[in-house]
Amino acid sequence: MTDSTPGFSARLANFEAAVEAGSRVVGALSAQIEAEECSPMPDDEVITRARRRRAEIARERQALDPDDTAAVAAARAQYADEAESIRAATKDRG
Repeated sequence: MTDSTPGFSARLANFEAAVEAGSRVVGALSAQIEAEECSPMPDDEVITRARRRRAEIARERQALDPDDTAAVAAARAQYADEAESIRAATKDRG
């Protein structure tokens, strides 16, 4: 993927950052699932919701268009907030 148009590198970097932020959410969800599964009283609803969200993120990342700068910025911000919320909830539960 090469392009000499102005701003291409910035768009690509923002896209990669959004994808990485999505990966952080997936990691946080995986940690949440593991924590629930290892707890004395696992909450099956939390586990199911987390697994469903991981699958949604995979689809969202596949559909993300690097040229749609507004969608990339929104995904990046949403994923950053979501990862933090999941980590905090998992920490509070543990």
